[in-house]
Amino acid sequence: VAKMLTAASVPYVALEFEPTRVAEARANGLPVFYGDARRPDVLTALGADHAKAAVIIMDNADAAERTVDYLRRRYPKLDIFARARDDRHRRRLEQVGASGIIHETFEMSLKLGGAVLRSLGTPNRTMQEIILAPEAWRGFVAAGRARYEEMFGVPVAAAAIAAIAADKLKTTIARPSRARAAR
Repeated sequence: VAKMLTAASVPYVALEFEPTRVAEARANGLPVFYGDARRPDVLTALGADHAKAAVIIMDNADAAERTVDYLRRRYPKLDIFARARDDRHRRRLEQVGASGIIHETFEMSLKLGGAVLRSLGTPNRTMQEIILAPEAWRGFVAAGRARYEEMFGVPVAAAAIAAIAADKLKTTIARPSRARAAR
């Protein structure tokens, strides 16, 4: 997620609860801070009142749900994207207000399916059409696909791959660039 946001020139800050991960990320020049996304003072200090989206990628399913629930109550118009561990977790994230949910096996499924199709000589264009077809998303992504593509102008498949691969950054709060804010 961080790499995609950086590549798109979208300013962001990230929160991490594990100090060693914060130190690693900051050593790599990433705007990562130690903190809890459910603390109002932390969110205020990071400028969350101006955020357009939040991405929740947490190992602990209950903590992810509590964070989504808190963010939804505090920022009702915020787009909240979250990683679901399984279908039960996906349903719970929907109930607490996640705007878009990506199943954590999504990236693995895309990569495995792509490897098989590539080995069988399937052209890249055909593979892309298959991946972007609505049927490919059933069961992996709940809500938010069209909203994500409308907001950011990029296919959500790329975002899903980046989101699931970004296991070092647990919670990312994205703020719009000046150009987006002016629209």
